[in-house]
Amino acid sequence: MNLNPEPLKLYARDGVSVTESFLFTHSYYDRHYHYHLHQHTFMEMLFIRRGYLKTTLRNKRFTINEEELLVVLPGEMHSVDYEGENVLEYFCIQFDPIILHNAIPYSNEQDIFYNFFCYRPPESFLINSEETRKARIPQIFININKEISKKEIGYTLSIQAYLLKLIILLLRRWNRDSLSASEKENFSIYKRILPALSYIREQYTKDISTTEMAGMLAMSVSQFCHLFKKTTGYCFHDYLRSLRIAEAINLLLTMDYNINQIASQVGYEDPNFFIRVFKKHTGLPPLQYKNSRILPPHL
Repeated sequence: MNLNPEPLKLYARDGVSVTESFLFTHSYYDRHYHYHLHQHTFMEMLFIRRGYLKTTLRNKRFTINEEELLVVLPGEMHSVDYEGENVLEYFCIQFDPIILHNAIPYSNEQDIFYNFFCYRPPESFLINSEETRKARIPQIFININKEISKKEIGYTLSIQAYLLKLIILLLRRWNRDSLSASEKENFSIYKRILPALSYIREQYTKDISTTEMAGMLAMSVSQFCHLFKKTTGYCFHDYLRSLRIAEAINLLLTMDYNINQIASQVGYEDPNFFIRVFKKHTGLPPLQYKNSRILPPHL
C-alpha cells in the first residue's frame, strides 16, 4: 500500500528535453512477494522503516533489516523478496543524478561524485542501522515525506537539499579510507567494461555476441568474459538474458501486449523459445506469471 498516493515527481532540464528525474514513495506491505531480477536507468535508495527485505545484487544475497539503507546504481541487476512475516514499511527514492549536477559546481567534486557511483563492491551499498542512525538518515527520509505531505513554498528545493545531503553522507562514508588495492583494480576493470555495458543496455534486443563485445573493447573473448563476470557478477549470456526477461516482465505487467509482441520487443523471434526462457528464469510461463503477481510499488 502506498502511504503517499501521489508520489512526488521532480523534473530537471537535461539539454533540451525535460525528463522525470525523481520519485519518492512511502509504502507498506503485508503479503509475500518475489520481484525477479530487474534493473533501472536511475539510482535507487531503499530505506526500511519496519520489517526486512531480502535482495540479490551483483549475484550476492543480502538481507536489508530495519533502519538499514540499500543503494542500487543505474543498470544494477537486483531482485527483491519479502516473506510476509511482519508488516514491511519502507521509503524508496529513485532519481537521475543529473538533478544534482548543478548543485556540485566544482569539476573535481563532480569527478568524485560520478566516480564513487561508478563502481563499489555490493557490500558497501548496504548501510547498517547503527550507521544510518548516527548519520540521521532515518530523519532525512521522514523530513522528505513531511515536505511532500505539506507542500509548503520551496518544498521541492528543500527535498533536493535533503537528497544532496544523503549523497554527501554516502560519499564521505565511502571516502573515509583510501581505496584498497582490490577496489582500485575493480574500478579500473569497470571503466574498461563500461562501454560494453552501455551498449548492451541500449541494444539488448539485437543479437549481441561476446566476439562483438570483445572486439569493441580490443580484448580477447576469454579476457572480456572474465572481466565482464568480475564486474557484474554474471556471465555475459546470463546478464543479457536477465536484461531481456526483466524488460519482458515490465511489458507484461504494464502494457496490453500479447506474448508474440513481448517476445519480439525484447529480442526473441520465436515466441515458444521466449516462453521456455521466461519459465526457466521465473519459474512460471508468462501469462501465469502475470496472473500471479502482487507487486510492491516502485521497487
